[in-house]
Amino acid sequence: MENTRLKTTGLQPSATFISGDSYADQIGHYINCTDNPYDLRPAADIIVAAISERLASLPAGKPLVVEMGEEHKKPSHKELQHLVAFRLLKENKKFTFNFEQPHNVWAGIAKRDMNYDLESRLYYGSTSHDPRGQAILSAYMGFALSSMAPVSRNNQMAFLYHRGVSSAFNDAARDPSGHYFDLEDSLTRYFMEGNGWALSLTSPEGMAVRNQVMARRGLSHAEDQDLSLILQQAGFNHVFGNVQDGEHYAESLSSAYRDLGADVLPVFLTDSLDSTGINVFSPESYGALSDAVVIDGLAVDEFWGRSSGEKDFIQKLHKASGDELEFYDVAANEEFYQKQARQHAAAVLRSYKSSVACRR
Repeated sequence: MENTRLKTTGLQPSATFISGDSYADQIGHYINCTDNPYDLRPAADIIVAAISERLASLPAGKPLVVEMGEEHKKPSHKELQHLVAFRLLKENKKFTFNFEQPHNVWAGIAKRDMNYDLESRLYYGSTSHDPRGQAILSAYMGFALSSMAPVSRNNQMAFLYHRGVSSAFNDAARDPSGHYFDLEDSLTRYFMEGNGWALSLTSPEGMAVRNQVMARRGLSHAEDQDLSLILQQAGFNHVFGNVQDGEHYAESLSSAYRDLGADVLPVFLTDSLDSTGINVFSPESYGALSDAVVIDGLAVDEFWGRSSGEKDFIQKLHKASGDELEFYDVAANEEFYQKQARQHAAAVLRSYKSSVACRR
């Protein structure tokens, strides 16, 4: 596979990336998309090719985690993940898609919006009764709304839902407010040991806890599904850490997955709007660049909340990318997804009650 030669001019949009120019030859795969920042195909091409290359080199059954880093407000980052998943399905590759979302989100929605009174074992263990993620995807689309690029997130989830792609939320559990860790969850509590109950979710220590939980739950879900290819969506700070925020590579999501025996293909997208590049990496992560894909120059347009312009922007991305992707108008079909969510919730409850009966 040919790689675009790393050039300081190509990295100019994230100017501080230049400080790592001496490491240019160490980057596994790099592509500069500044000539057409709305065309996602060149970036998807290099990611999918890198996945195929890595899979061919791994022993059968060894997990490969493709860490799809993103800046949460940017539709171009989310739609790139959508396109990669679409391409993998076209190649008949089987995979699971994990979201950096608390794993007890479904339970919160079921309790708040569907009036279910859930036992603790189900509240923190719904994933095992929702193996394909149909319950959580439909519940999130029907009743929740991401604050950052929500139309893009829903579009991505709808694609996974309607194509039946195995999906899971695998971040650490949060309390009902969404602002604190939920220590009633045993795995979250285990990794929180030694930290105060009010530990910030985005502090270096909090990020380390979340990375450990995501890796454990991500690999466990893939094993339960008998799948070895994992696409993991996460904010770019999780991928390599962010030395500017005191987050080091040793506590990153890449390290957490590797420590558990998985192979990791990090995908890092630079961001000219936030001047994000190699400047946020801690020096000990530079060696991992040989296994990474670095994408520079994608569109940096951002959207918050219910912005009327995000749908039009997604369609602009799709058109520039050859119209390979379908747009799912989740907002216009909210009642459909709510109905689906209730049906899937009933199935989750049946599965749980059956498992309880079997244990007696």
